[in-house]
Amino acid sequence: MLFPMAPGHEIIAEIEKIGDEAKDFKPGDLVGFGLSRDCCEKCKACRSGNDQLCPEWYVLTYDPYLGGYSTHMQVKASFVFHVPPNLDNKKAAPILCARVTVFAPLKRWGIPGARCGVVGIGGGLEHMAVQIANKMGMHVVTISTNPSKEAGAKE
Repeated sequence: MLFPMAPGHEIIAEIEKIGDEAKDFKPGDLVGFGLSRDCCEKCKACRSGNDQLCPEWYVLTYDPYLGGYSTHMQVKASFVFHVPPNLDNKKAAPILCARVTVFAPLKRWGIPGARCGVVGIGGGLEHMAVQIANKMGMHVVTISTNPSKEAGAKE
């Protein structure tokens, strides 16, 4: 391993081979996955759907691989999902990070019709938060000290 390293953690890939237990995938499928690629599946975190908090055996895509910069990687099927064929795979990878960072808490705690405050409109996550919260039926309020960001937030 070369350290320090910042491996790509938003990965879109084509399946080359599948194991015997990977029933929902076939070679040639376009898939996406994030930073993790395996866990123990037995601890409290894994059993409650929070495998990213697995204290026992949480395996990342950059050990022993190079994350999204790898040419090949082995990933457990439960960490992989199909990328819709109509989604441009060049635009799909950044959505993976925003999905975990933004979508997960909005899905867990967001209430349609409620107000959702998004602090800072400077990067991709904030723009994704505004769009996702809006599509979930929330009234979105953006908070920024930069007046030039107002038009983009309203859009």
